[in-house]
Amino acid sequence: MASPRATQALLQRSIEAIEASSDTFEELPEALRDLLMALQELLESPGAPSGPAANDARQVLEMVALAGESELRNQQSVTASLEALSLELERRILAAPVALAAGQACPPCGIDGGTEAGRSLGLLAALLSHNPSRLAPELDPTSPLGHRYPFADEKLAMEPGDTIRALEELSDLGLFQRTLVNRIHVCSECERCHLNFREQCPRCDSIDLKVERVLHHFRCGYTGIESEFGSGIELACPKCRRELFQLGQDFDRPHETYVCRHCESLFEEPQIGAQCLACSKESAGHEAPQRAIYTYSPTPLANRAVELGRLTGLEVDSILYDAELKIATRDFLEFEIKRELVRLSRHATAFSTATVSFERHGRTVPIFRDWTASTLRELCVMLAGSLRSLDLVTRLDASRLGILMPEADEAGAAIVRRRLFAELNEMSFVDRSGNDLVPTWTVATWAERRQPIEEVRRFLFPDSNMLKVEP
Repeated sequence: MASPRATQALLQRSIEAIEASSDTFEELPEALRDLLMALQELLESPGAPSGPAANDARQVLEMVALAGESELRNQQSVTASLEALSLELERRILAAPVALAAGQACPPCGIDGGTEAGRSLGLLAALLSHNPSRLAPELDPTSPLGHRYPFADEKLAMEPGDTIRALEELSDLGLFQRTLVNRIHVCSECERCHLNFREQCPRCDSIDLKVERVLHHFRCGYTGIESEFGSGIELACPKCRRELFQLGQDFDRPHETYVCRHCESLFEEPQIGAQCLACSKESAGHEAPQRAIYTYSPTPLANRAVELGRLTGLEVDSILYDAELKIATRDFLEFEIKRELVRLSRHATAFSTATVSFERHGRTVPIFRDWTASTLRELCVMLAGSLRSLDLVTRLDASRLGILMPEADEAGAAIVRRRLFAELNEMSFVDRSGNDLVPTWTVATWAERRQPIEEVRRFLFPDSNMLKVEP
């Protein structure tokens, strides 16, 4: 008898085959015939899937039997039934508990503890068993961000800097709750925290500064630095040449000031500069980006991740739609991209994908971490309202939004961009420090009939390392 896992694999291949073929059953690949036999055995086996998905699968079998394996006229109905059963099988296959606290493979669900996703699940499993119950940072001057998480470093088999990025990605997936414990400044070039903040002349950027007291001569009104009046106990006004004898009667010292030895400028407040001790990059202190350091605690969704043995698609109602931001999920985006690729191969109908992000000084800002929920919702609602009803908006990662534009060639994508940026330019976007952000747009049009989905994925997720565990 075919196993649930093998049957599900047949399901996925057959769904694609149905969408890409004609209506006649005889012209479908042999895999569909094998699928129907496997379905029959699976539905008759002990502990078989139940519920609406299984009932739909039985209707498919009955329809094929009544037609004498001659025609499947309603492709959409058949495909929907098979997809529903696929989700049911996936839940059944991955329902076994995941014992990955020791980083071992999990035979029931086939998750390899040696993969990054498997190690992430192992970390979650260990935390949920209260050993420990949360990840608290420790100070470490050798770490890129000055902090490390020793337990997570060990479980994820990563260096401290990579560990923090992985924990942030897991948090973005809703698997960790963050609690702020520290803020640091990092180099805008290498993103390390090893910065030397120093006082500089605001005129020439020299660090050769001194502090002098200011003297005010009452009689002639001249004000200058003390070295202009002489040294020691003998003081004379450089303007009127009169000697100054008594503080409070002849003169006073109202305050101190900075003096640049290089250009002799006087100023009350020096400029703060930042010098990276790792890469030697120099910049203004206010341009050094801030990074938050958190304690990470597993959320209730982490329990479901460990139970199902995967990191994404954990809630049925979140598979297609992000209710908080009113946009589609990544899983639904990929599903729609597959449909567009099928349409492209059959009808040569081009489509386009685009990304929208926000930058300051050429660096992309992680808006999904920095912005408030209301600001993000306002942006997403505006994007969805500016696009066609067929277009799809989704969150790609912590920094970027993705847009799928069906039946849009290069000219159509250019029209979408103009309309979208007309709306964006009417809005104001700032980072956490109140600095203005600039919206950016990248676009790719897909017009080749045999376009591999991997190329579309590379465009949308060029740096992604948070892989979904495949059953």
